[in-house]
Amino acid sequence: METNSSVIPEEPAAVGSCTVSSSPNCPILNDAIATMAGEISDTVQMLQDHISNTNEMCTKLLGEYEAQVKENDGALDAAQVKLAEVTGKINAAEQAMSLRDQERALMEKELEDKRDECASSQKAGQQTMCGLKSVRLEIYHMHDERPIFQDCEVTDWIPGECSVSCGEDGGTQMLNRKVVAQADGGAVCPPLAMQQACNEFPCPIDCAMGDWSGWSACSKDCGGGVEVRARHTKQESAHGGDVCESNEDTRQCNGFACTADCVIDDWSEWTPCSQQCGGGIISRRKTEITPPRGEGKCEDENAKTRFERKECNMHQCPDNVMCESMVDVLVVVDGSGSLRASGFAKEREWVTALVDRLSLGDTTGKIGVVQFADEAHVVSPMSFDATEVKEKVAAMQWGGAATNLAAGLSTALNVLTAGGRTDAPSLVIVISDGVPNSHEDVKIVANKVRRGARLVFVPIGEDADLTTLGGWASYPPDQNLVPLSKETLEFKLPFVLATLCSDLFCSEAMTNADGSDYRGCQSVTTSGKRCAAWTDKLPPPALDALGNEVLNDEGHTSSQHRQVIGLGEHNFCRNPDGRAQLYCYTNDPDMPVDNCDPLAHNMNYPF
Repeated sequence: METNSSVIPEEPAAVGSCTVSSSPNCPILNDAIATMAGEISDTVQMLQDHISNTNEMCTKLLGEYEAQVKENDGALDAAQVKLAEVTGKINAAEQAMSLRDQERALMEKELEDKRDECASSQKAGQQTMCGLKSVRLEIYHMHDERPIFQDCEVTDWIPGECSVSCGEDGGTQMLNRKVVAQADGGAVCPPLAMQQACNEFPCPIDCAMGDWSGWSACSKDCGGGVEVRARHTKQESAHGGDVCESNEDTRQCNGFACTADCVIDDWSEWTPCSQQCGGGIISRRKTEITPPRGEGKCEDENAKTRFERKECNMHQCPDNVMCESMVDVLVVVDGSGSLRASGFAKEREWVTALVDRLSLGDTTGKIGVVQFADEAHVVSPMSFDATEVKEKVAAMQWGGAATNLAAGLSTALNVLTAGGRTDAPSLVIVISDGVPNSHEDVKIVANKVRRGARLVFVPIGEDADLTTLGGWASYPPDQNLVPLSKETLEFKLPFVLATLCSDLFCSEAMTNADGSDYRGCQSVTTSGKRCAAWTDKLPPPALDALGNEVLNDEGHTSSQHRQVIGLGEHNFCRNPDGRAQLYCYTNDPDMPVDNCDPLAHNMNYPF
């Protein structure tokens, strides 16, 4: 693992050694002052947000009330117009009805007079006819003749059909009658057919309406509104034709309540396990079908009633796993004063080790690095070249000063936008002591990051505010929050890889001829013997009187040192002590140690 300790400035002995006059050269004090300024800025921002939210709510309520008043005024005006129209129609109808009543009375009087005149004329005719017949008989009697006369008798007129049903000029109609008794010495038969005018009145004209228009927008978004459609009159009715129906049609709309809670779907299927090892989760959700309306409520999507989880793959991750997932990884490295030079050196080592554990390529990983302190800068854009990225990481210098995490996240977004792939998921990893100067600024930028990438925090040290970091990380926070100590930073890398990657594998590559850097999964010797677990052949870690593991000369506990040289609870071949070739212990007393060769191919996890 490459390091460049020469570029790390000497770390101050304590904060108390810094003075106001020396503050420009005191990164820890500068970071503390920046944190105080950030807290003041956060408080001001929260108050401004509260004022803004209050003003926004008041403006919204005022707008709603003004809209309701305007709508009610419009409805009142429309109702008054309709009332005036209907009142006018009623007055006109009453006046027309009065005239019609007068006309009817006159026509009924005229009809009665005509009936009386007709009855008088009929009676006079009958009397005249009777008198003529009497005179005729008297004349014959004067000549002593007693003839019997038979006048022609005919039926009443039988009307035929009119040539037209209606019209301005009318039509013609034939009337016919039949002979009931032929004349015998009496009066001959009158005409048996005649023609008369008929249907001398205008034809009725039915009303003709145009097509309906489309429905208008609803007058209210909720609480019951009205949609309107209209049509025009193409032909008014006349002469008793079918009258016109209404030119306007309405129907109710948006009758649902203005305030309603959201509608939630049933449980989804359980997801696959989020990690292949180290403790993942399977989860399911109740998604939102219909959002809340008005003052309605909806439980948070991550509430227990809407999100359930179960643990899975709780077994420990092997220490030699690597990541083969297709993912764009952007590492955001803290270089602020509060981290101190020693902590920054650990970060550089960790990022270098992470690059070594990623398989980079078109169908696998791509990585970029951003460093931040009081400002942020790009260490490496998104790249497939692991060697180049590690060289740039090794050249990073401790920046000291403030902890402007918001600038780091914002720069990370820009780097992902410029060099990320559209077909690969994006992952932003923040490694920091977790004490940014301005929480409000970080909160705003973290929300933007989470919209397009998974946001993971790797806080180191004892001062990290895990609750706050969990609120910034992607959900669920415990799956995107990996707290580490400076002492165990590099040894927790397998667990971090399992958290970040869905495709883990064991690499058979080695750069040293003797295999001292080999971390593959060969567990069979060249002679075909099965390797024994290293923990079966090594003494247990040394403990002090308090039960703590004793530090060795390199500053590691014995168990940590074993991990450094690639040993652990496995039986894979290793070369931890500089022998000529890979080897392992066996359970064969005749050959307790045997040499190994790497496997021909990488092995996918679990192996």
